[in-house]
Amino acid sequence: MKNLTEMFKSPVAIAVSVGLISLSSQALGQNLILNGNFGSGNFTDWNVSGSTFNVVAASYGINPPQVGDQMAQADGNDTLSQTFGTTIGVSYELSFANANSRGPNNQGGVFISGSIDGSSLFTDNTDLSNTSWLTSSYEFTATSASTTLQLNLNFFNANGDGLITDISVTPAPEPSTLALAAAGLVGLSVTRRRHRD
Repeated sequence: MKNLTEMFKSPVAIAVSVGLISLSSQALGQNLILNGNFGSGNFTDWNVSGSTFNVVAASYGINPPQVGDQMAQADGNDTLSQTFGTTIGVSYELSFANANSRGPNNQGGVFISGSIDGSSLFTDNTDLSNTSWLTSSYEFTATSASTTLQLNLNFFNANGDGLITDISVTPAPEPSTLALAAAGLVGLSVTRRRHRD
């Protein structure tokens, strides 16, 4: 029969371990972008400019990278933007998958660019002749409690269509966060083992 001290050790250890895991999960976070894979079949939650932007399930034999995804297809100079809540001073990672549905592009002047609150984050014209999906990631630090992401797909000079999907913004994991997650899992494992003994 366990004494009273031993009975309380296990719940406390479990609570601490679960707390550490919960804290690390919050720090790692979930996607702040709504409808990032265009699963709604339209541009719900996005502000869109450009007359040649469409949401499609497949284009010229290219299917979305994951089941349930759809994709935005740009044939001109088209822009997507969305505003989301952030924490000042926290680093975030923007990620998305892109492809060119016809490729290759030989005309030049074709690019995808992104900005955060009006400041340029990246411009990419290196992989846009590829008809397979490519994933790109960029990191930024929030300077306000509300951040606006803008993505511009300029395919006006292309002989193909620019495709983008799986757009996400998540808190960038810090080494301390990963250590917290490991500590929480180890603590929970040790506690469960002791409880069985």
